[in-house]
Amino acid sequence: MIDQNVSSRYIKRWRLQQLLETLFPEVSNFHIRMIEDEWVFTVPKLVTEEQLDTVQDYD
Repeated sequence: MIDQNVSSRYIKRWRLQQLLETLFPEVSNFHIRMIEDEWVFTVPKLVTEEQLDTVQDYD
């Protein structure tokens, strides 16, 4: 498992959670947390920028 950091800008926690559950259905807890304006989460492999772009919310 890998800890990954991404900017929290335009990403809501619940949308990130949904994405991770879709990408990694075998994982039950991603340990999502906010550290210094970045989302930090634990995943089996890195989530790509393209995948993260699908959950950005500019509203």
